[in-house]
Amino acid sequence: MEITDPMLDQKQLDYFHKRQGKIISFWSRLGGKPDFRDAHVLEIGCGYGQLCLDVALSGAKKVVGIDINPRCTEFANDYLTTYYPEIENKIDFLNTDLMSYNKQNCFDYIISEDTFEHIMNLGEELEKMHKTLKRRGKLYAGFGPLYRSPYGGHKRMKMPIPWGHLIFPESMLMKWVSMRRKEKINSIRDLGLNKMSLADYKKLYNKMEWTVLYFKVNHGDRLMSKIFSWICKISFAKEYFSHDFYCVLKKDD
Repeated sequence: MEITDPMLDQKQLDYFHKRQGKIISFWSRLGGKPDFRDAHVLEIGCGYGQLCLDVALSGAKKVVGIDINPRCTEFANDYLTTYYPEIENKIDFLNTDLMSYNKQNCFDYIISEDTFEHIMNLGEELEKMHKTLKRRGKLYAGFGPLYRSPYGGHKRMKMPIPWGHLIFPESMLMKWVSMRRKEKINSIRDLGLNKMSLADYKKLYNKMEWTVLYFKVNHGDRLMSKIFSWICKISFAKEYFSHDFYCVLKKDD
């Protein structure tokens, strides 16, 4: 039965329930859900908190969710207090970013869903994640669509055609977006997209002091993902048909 609550915004509740319904798929695409019993876990880009709740209910000792959107963390705290008071002491939802969160060597796991494509300084943040994890700690991350994929613009430019955000010059796109929003938008990065390609992510990962335990592209179970995976066998098409990727990285000893 869907939860409704006059004390919580219904649109936010609906979105929470929608994201909550995708948790099983998220773990499946990462090769399975880790054993979180007695673990300390940090989620980057926690949104409305559904993944943090799942981890806490799976036996984690402490879960911290951080997000730069105050509306998200406010909702997450209200939802936790209202529906899960018995585990309220296990979870902290904080309105902050990772670079401002001064903790080191204290988490067994870092998790992140649909966030990496929005981090402008991802290289610096990956270094910070590495420092934040305990020895042998693991990072579980998955996101999409990648920027060069058909809808890598994340609907933020309202382009009606696949790859439209790549076909047209950025200057033209920003004029279009500025006109629609009735405010000056100078770049795609101003829309919260770092524009990184699959090759950019791979290059970045190879520079880091991580052991790559798992790396999978187009891991969805929909027909589109299967078709894209087949097309990606053609080398020049790989960048433009890599829709998402999921990875597990381990901090070196």
